[in-house]
Amino acid sequence: LCPTWGSFSNHLSDPDGRIIFIWKPFLNVTILHQSRQSMTGRVEPPAAEPFYLTSIYAGNTSDERTELWIELLNMHNSLSLNSLPWLVGGDFNEITHPAEHSVPAVS
Repeated sequence: LCPTWGSFSNHLSDPDGRIIFIWKPFLNVTILHQSRQSMTGRVEPPAAEPFYLTSIYAGNTSDERTELWIELLNMHNSLSLNSLPWLVGGDFNEITHPAEHSVPAVS
C-alpha cells in the first residue's frame, strides 16, 4: 500500500487478515499479540510517551465476543498493559438496541 510505511496484519491468526496496522516510518511499532479478533502493539512516537494500541474486529457471535473479552483481560495481565496508556478501538460487533440488527428478531 505505502512502500515506505510499516505494516502488519493478523493473517497468521485469521486467513482473511481482518486487522491491519499501517504506520509512518517515524513511529516505532512492536506487535505484541495477535489473534483472530484483535491485534496489539506498542507504539513509540518520537518525543512523546509510548502507548499500547489494540485494534478489534470482533466475531459475530456472543460466544466469540466473550472469548475476545477474556483474551483482553488475559492480555492486560500477561503483558502488563497497565504500565502505559492503552488505547482499544475497532468494531466490537455490538448493538445498543435490537432494532439496529439487520434481522431485528435475532438477539
